[in-house]
Amino acid sequence: VKEVKEVKEVKEVKEVKEVKEVEEAKEVEEVKEEKEVEEVKGEVKELEVQKIEEVKELAEEVKGEVEEEKKEVKELEVQEMEEEKEVKELEVQEVEERGVQEMDEEKEEKEEEKEEKEKEVEE
Repeated sequence: VKEVKEVKEVKEVKEVKEVKEVEEAKEVEEVKEEKEVEEVKGEVKELEVQKIEEVKELAEEVKGEVEEEKKEVKELEVQEMEEEKEVKELEVQEVEERGVQEMDEEKEEKEEEKEEKEKEVEE
């Protein structure tokens, strides 16, 4: 009877040990998995931060390009306005020259008329 009791106790101790080993192995595995999950979360976070930085850099580049293009557009508008001003000045100058030319022509005509009248008077 004693031996049977001892055998039962030995079996129970073995079973308890096996259960503990299995539980410990499960806990170790769970801890490993949690560490892996945390590592992956860390990597994901790093990638997210990296992507955010890349997007910020691209946004800054685009912003710079847009500012540069705005500047170029302004310069072209100023240049266009200057050219329009030059054209207007040339038109005014042309009108003035025509006016002077017409006045000269009128003067010549009057002088010619005067000369003709003087010739008529002489005749």
